[in-house]
Amino acid sequence: VLSITNVMFPEMSRLSSVGQDEELGQLIGGTLRGMLFLLLPMTAGLMLLSEPLVRLLYQYKTWDAFSTQITARALCFMSLGMVGYGIQNVLSRAFYAQQNGKVPMISGAVSIVVNLVLCLVLSNRLDVAGLAIATAASSAVSAILLLFPTLRRYPKMMNRQFWSGMLKMLLCTAAMAVAVWAVGHVLSLHLGDGLIARVLQVGLPTVSGVIVYFLLAVVLRLEELQAVLRRIHRT
Repeated sequence: VLSITNVMFPEMSRLSSVGQDEELGQLIGGTLRGMLFLLLPMTAGLMLLSEPLVRLLYQYKTWDAFSTQITARALCFMSLGMVGYGIQNVLSRAFYAQQNGKVPMISGAVSIVVNLVLCLVLSNRLDVAGLAIATAASSAVSAILLLFPTLRRYPKMMNRQFWSGMLKMLLCTAAMAVAVWAVGHVLSLHLGDGLIARVLQVGLPTVSGVIVYFLLAVVLRLEELQAVLRRIHRT
C-alpha cells in the first residue's frame, strides 16, 4: 500500500496543481483498483492461513497451541482491515495532494473514537479478537469517511469499468480462497506436525492460491494484471 501511494502521490499533486480534476479522479480510481488487486487475495489468504502461518513462525518451546490459536484469531480478524487501510491511505494522499488536510484529520479522529469504543465493547466478549476487529472496523470507517467526499468531487472515479474490475477481482479471490482452503484441508488430514509439514501447510496452499488467482485473472482479462504484464514486458 505504501509503495503504491508513495509512487502515485507526486502525480496526484501535479494533476491537482494544474487543475486536471478529471484526470486526477481517473488516477485515484486506477490506483484503488491496482491496490485492491493485491489486497483482496492477500486478505483472504491471511485469514485462511492465519493458524498454520502463526504455528510455523512461533509455535516452538514455550509457545503452545493455545498461544497459536489466540494469535491466529487476532491475525485473521486484523486482516479484515487491510482493504480499509489501503483505501484510507490512497484517499488521504489524494486530499493532501489538493492541499486539504482537514478531511483526513477528521476521518482519523473519528476512526480513533470508533476504535476506542469498539475496544471497550468487544474486548470483554472476544478478548484479543475483539481488539483486532475494533482496529479493522476503525480502518473501514476512516476509508468510508474519505470515500464519500472523494466521490462527490470525482463522480466518475468509480465508473462501470471500476465496478467491472472489482467484480472480476472478487471472483478471482473467491476461487483462490476455495483452492487455498481445499489444499490446506487435505494437507491437515495427511501431514503431521514437524517443521517440514508446517512449511508445506503454508507454502502449498499459498502457491496454489497464487496460481488460481492469476490464471483466472488472465482468463477474465483483468486490466490490472494486463497493466502489470505490460510493465514487465517493457522492462
